[in-house]
Amino acid sequence: MKNILNFLLFQLTWFVSVWSIGQEIPYWGLLFVAGVLVFHLGWIATNRLEELNLIFKVVLLGGVVETLFSSLGLVSFVYASDYFPTYPPYMWGIWANFAMTFHFSMKWLEKRIFLAAGMGGVAGPLAYFAAEKLGAIDVQWNTYLDLAGLVVIWSLTMLIIVQFLMSNSKGPFNACQS
Repeated sequence: MKNILNFLLFQLTWFVSVWSIGQEIPYWGLLFVAGVLVFHLGWIATNRLEELNLIFKVVLLGGVVETLFSSLGLVSFVYASDYFPTYPPYMWGIWANFAMTFHFSMKWLEKRIFLAAGMGGVAGPLAYFAAEKLGAIDVQWNTYLDLAGLVVIWSLTMLIIVQFLMSNSKGPFNACQS
């Protein structure tokens, strides 16, 4: 039941986040993510510190990925600010939302690294395409080489996240446990 709830909350939260950006109210999505995060940590997550470790790592990784895409000119954020031009705060929420799936609805990817890489290579670019259709981002995929770059980077991103998942017992929040 937790896996189904986690999957449905992920889909709803992604849609609310991306839709709110397209509607020129990008921080509504971030507030929605914050509410889902509180719910997730309070009622879904079984180990809050382990969950926070994974979310922290994935949000940082998201910063690297989004900055790379933005720097390469593949993606531009509609409501980026002067302070966060390549990784605006509402994207932190989208990545945190994504991270909340890995101990539940996407836990099955933990030992299936090639499937995780393939899924990342397909689902990652599709999510950007959908976000563009909802008016949240602008993508500049001018060639098949641009798309191939997205596929490769998203495949590698999923491999890194699976590695985080497999080694999640170490992290900044576990130092809080005594």
